[in-house]
Amino acid sequence: MTEAMKNEWTEEALAHFSQVIARPENAAAHLNLGIWLEGREHWDQAAQSFGRALALNPEIEAAQIGLGMCLLKLDRVEQSLEVFKRSGGPGLFGQAVALQLLGRFDEAASAYESWLESKPNSEEALANLIAISADTHDLEHMREYSQRLLSIAPQSPVALQGLATVALERRDNHAAARYCDRILELAPDCLEGWHNLRIALDRIVSAFMASKPAVSIPGVK
Repeated sequence: MTEAMKNEWTEEALAHFSQVIARPENAAAHLNLGIWLEGREHWDQAAQSFGRALALNPEIEAAQIGLGMCLLKLDRVEQSLEVFKRSGGPGLFGQAVALQLLGRFDEAASAYESWLESKPNSEEALANLIAISADTHDLEHMREYSQRLLSIAPQSPVALQGLATVALERRDNHAAARYCDRILELAPDCLEGWHNLRIALDRIVSAFMASKPAVSIPGVK
């Protein structure tokens, strides 16, 4: 961090903390401090500021979402889930993430689906649903979510990897190879892409060799 950046950071910190000190009963001051701290990844202190804002005004939606996200970052997942539940619709995505981290995949998938009803182009929700499908070995849903994500983001490595995985599991090796090629065009260092491409190509070569008729050489038995 440069000296200029340090000075700017210090000035911003002093401004936010000064507002809290000057107006300790003002929920907005605590909220703004929480947002500032969250932006600098001071999760514990941000959670405390959001908590103080909510103690002063339990209806501040931004404080509820901020507190839930900070608790997720602090690996206090059960607590974050309860906070997100209290925030209603706006906290639905956070609920889904918490449920996914807790391994409650059916509930998480249901929450993501509800989120997609109002935000059908949510790439993050679809990517997380692909991850859940992988964890539950649900190939049909993995294919469905991957295709939906690819229609929104044609260059999505997550969607392409999901489709490659489904193709490999279903022995559609040519399709798997095509998806892996696209993945490696986008991310040449993707080890999983290289690994899956090698599997697909090995299978293609093996199938080709097995289908070739044996060549007989005259005079040799």
